[in-house]
Amino acid sequence: MNSFSRYCIALFAAAVIQLFLSAAAYAQAPFYYTVRPQGHGMRNAALAEASSADPSDVTSMFWNPGILSFLREQSIVATHSVDLKTRTNSEHVAGSFMVYRGVTLAASGSVSHGGKLEPESGPVVELKGYGADIAGSYALMPTLSVGGLFGVRSTDFGGTTVNYTWAHVGVFYYPSPGISYGMAYRVTRGHTYWYANLQSGVLREPDLLQNLEIGATMTYPSLAERPIVVLALTTEKSFPGVSLFSTQGGLEVLPTRFLALRIGFKVGTLERVARYGIGVQFERFQLDFAAGPSRAENRFSGVSLTVKL
Repeated sequence: MNSFSRYCIALFAAAVIQLFLSAAAYAQAPFYYTVRPQGHGMRNAALAEASSADPSDVTSMFWNPGILSFLREQSIVATHSVDLKTRTNSEHVAGSFMVYRGVTLAASGSVSHGGKLEPESGPVVELKGYGADIAGSYALMPTLSVGGLFGVRSTDFGGTTVNYTWAHVGVFYYPSPGISYGMAYRVTRGHTYWYANLQSGVLREPDLLQNLEIGATMTYPSLAERPIVVLALTTEKSFPGVSLFSTQGGLEVLPTRFLALRIGFKVGTLERVARYGIGVQFERFQLDFAAGPSRAENRFSGVSLTVKL
């Protein structure tokens, strides 16, 4: 292992220690739980979901479906994750395939089970759900593609079932090796919250929740088949009502051919959190681990298995 590799590993280890120290500083907040559309892989999770311009694998479609036409390779990604706040186990499977030159389709399914909402006062509420997504992308030219995604989710809160839908449209621009840009617009109908204070119950967002996300991804060396540094940045705005802003950044370093070290940060109107992860790469398989330790968001840990087709 050369000096550069040792330096990268030492820097990553220091960042991880800092994450745990900062996570412990958050005070216990009133109990609430936000239901989010999920299905992403752990590589993107470790990079703080700064994925609107990162054509890594099929799970990038959850941030920008226009990416599908420029995936480095077709793959199937199976993910197991655990929400540490509710102990909800979730399994996700997503796969993509090219049906014609420039046309790529993808689909995913998810199941969540075993979760429990346990407020300080009030009864325990069991949590489970499932969902499905379908997406497609078309390459307008060798450097530009567009795409769309439609998904449905159903969540059961101790016998109360809430259904909601979400849709994406995205544009992906790849002008030259080493840099890419993405822009995506997302609409969620029926965004859901569960809360417990003096009372408890389910709240549904009365308006369509909309997000606009713009991002860029840079790799070095730009012409390498497997770059040793990947930097992904995005900025996101949520509306209507109170406008919320969020900026995500992710750094991936590959000190060796088989090892990837990842760290990500999300800074916004309501949150300032960090993620971290590690990946082990083989010829046709890849294992990715990620965790979000901060109490400022729904804490999680998980692992993804990618099978390259």
